Amino acid sequence: MNDVLKIFTNGAAYERMMGQWSRLTGTKFLAWLDMPKGLHWLDAGCGNGAFTETLLEICAPESIDAVDPAPAQIAYAKSQKAAAQVRYQVADAQSPAI
Repeated sequence: MNDVLKIFTNGAAYERMMGQWSRLTGTKFLAWLDMPKGLHWLDAGCGNGAFTETLLEICAPESIDAVDPAPAQIAYAKSQKAAAQVRYQVADAQSPAI
């Protein structure tokens, strides 16, 4: 597998390379959205959960379902501090089951 593609299947590698940017842009994006607290969210393509954690901190959601097709990304996300408050699962966001 190409080294560049590996960061999309390895949660720790993605965190080192992109995590800070996911949080920075996520913070600006969520401020722009300005959604009310207490909503139910779906984070489709959540990767390693960097943006998901930002969503949890800023938006105070009622719930978050977060999906990604890469098992290693979901495993990493589940090992982070927000995991107890998010329903992470390996899934294809284009699947009718989601």
